[in-house]
Amino acid sequence: KKPPAAPAAAAAAGPSLTAKHVDTREDDLRKSLKRKYATSISSLRDEFLRKRKKGKLPTDATEALKKWWSDNVVWPYPSEDDKRALSKSTNLSATQINNWFINQRKRHWHKLFKGVTQPASEEEAAVALRRAFGTLEKALEVARAS
Repeated sequence: KKPPAAPAAAAAAGPSLTAKHVDTREDDLRKSLKRKYATSISSLRDEFLRKRKKGKLPTDATEALKKWWSDNVVWPYPSEDDKRALSKSTNLSATQINNWFINQRKRHWHKLFKGVTQPASEEEAAVALRRAFGTLEKALEVARAS
């Protein structure tokens, strides 16, 4: 015997209607939460975007740091007094200055000593640079150009 067609159709439609009802309730809840927290979400998004943009230093500050770098390329490790003076003249924090020099040394200075142990003092750096480039002046030209 076959069961009547009408009850089977109703049973098949039942879960579908329930799922649609749940979907509608979830959409309503999602919309309600978006309305309720829209301002908070927007301000958080703006804050994250502001923080993400911090990577680039002002041009005049970078120029001052590069000038110090160029003048001290044999041993580009500023003293605490140098850092304070740079901080005052560039309006950068000590952390920003430290990070700039760390990055600059990694990108440029350490490459001058390929295949050689990194120098531990200004004297060692000068000797290693003379060996690698023939003269300290030639080494300084290469270092300042990079």
